[in-house]
Amino acid sequence: MISLARRASRMLPGRLRISRLAQFCWYWPQYQTQYARGVRRFEGQHSNTCVILGNGPSLTRTPLHLISPKVPVFGLNKIFLMPESTRPKIWFHVAVNPLVVEQSREQFSALKCPSFIPFHLIGRQTQSGEVPIWTLGAKGFRFRPDRCVSEGFTVTFVALQLALFFGFRKLFILLRSAASYSCNFLEPFCQRLDIASKFS
Repeated sequence: MISLARRASRMLPGRLRISRLAQFCWYWPQYQTQYARGVRRFEGQHSNTCVILGNGPSLTRTPLHLISPKVPVFGLNKIFLMPESTRPKIWFHVAVNPLVVEQSREQFSALKCPSFIPFHLIGRQTQSGEVPIWTLGAKGFRFRPDRCVSEGFTVTFVALQLALFFGFRKLFILLRSAASYSCNFLEPFCQRLDIASKFS
């Protein structure tokens, strides 16, 4: 616990760092006792293949209808903007951007699947389907997302940690063109974990 608190506090300067550390010590036990089980219940529940799906105009050229409804799909951020006629069935949803979460919580509920959102963005005011996750801004890959998840500068990185925790061992990543900045950051993990990626 102290180690995680120190890592979180290093990201903030001076007086704000002390305040964040105090918040961590107050909320971390509450998260672990009341909310971590929401993530833990998915541990090892799946196997084989899943798809991590972004959203954006470039994916309209991708034949997403070929994705079987039996293949679990992680939808990212505003995946609900993709027309239902072309969007595959979304099994899990992940969003970590504060503005996206603030604007779209009602639309997340309409996806009718578990929606994984940082605890500090929603606190104890969870809505139907929301599963709070404890996020850190560090780069390190976390294999126990029921404890904490590294944001790693992209929501795709969060989805990767969740997918492996859920038991998936073959992952396909479909992202929009605007997300190509994340290629260099994700590729080493994709190669190490034998993940197939398509940055369209």
